[in-house]
Amino acid sequence: LLADRQETVEWQEMSTRMGQTAQLVLADNTRVTLNGGSTIVYPSSFSGDIRQVYFSGEGYFEVQSDVEHPFDVITNDARIKVHGTKFNLKSYSDDKVIMLALDEGSVHFEGNSDMAEDVSAEMVPGDNISFDRETGILKKDYSADKSGLWRKGQYYFKNESLGDIARDIERIYGIRVLIERDEILDVHYHMAL
Repeated sequence: LLADRQETVEWQEMSTRMGQTAQLVLADNTRVTLNGGSTIVYPSSFSGDIRQVYFSGEGYFEVQSDVEHPFDVITNDARIKVHGTKFNLKSYSDDKVIMLALDEGSVHFEGNSDMAEDVSAEMVPGDNISFDRETGILKKDYSADKSGLWRKGQYYFKNESLGDIARDIERIYGIRVLIERDEILDVHYHMAL
């Protein structure tokens, strides 16, 4: 009888094309804003002890607080555990680094890599994490700047390689960026758009 009563979870998927953004409100009133080239897989309704979604790309999460039902974001090589918080997550499958910036609340970040043991960190507002999925190196720093500026059409690159900036510009504008000289792909820049 118990097996007959178990709910089957219906999973849904939302994706954005390059150059497109979209907003989504989940069944628990959590809001997610997707940047270009992003995908989220989520249940039509949450059941059980943990609210869980699968994500790839860049998104701004405004997670509805529910102490009894933590919220997990599963992404390639990382898991983000939250209760109620606001954060920006950048985890494209073709990027070497996962980046997480926390605006409100608290977050527990867990990363795993083929090169190292699993690593984790607790975050407070203002914390920024970058996790190199190839080396397993986790860096944490603090910045008073609010994350998710892309939601307002503002883009800021701090000490990022030209190759990474070009990839982001492709996602933002839905265009193809060609760099003819490979030797400048690893040159780092500070830039605002």
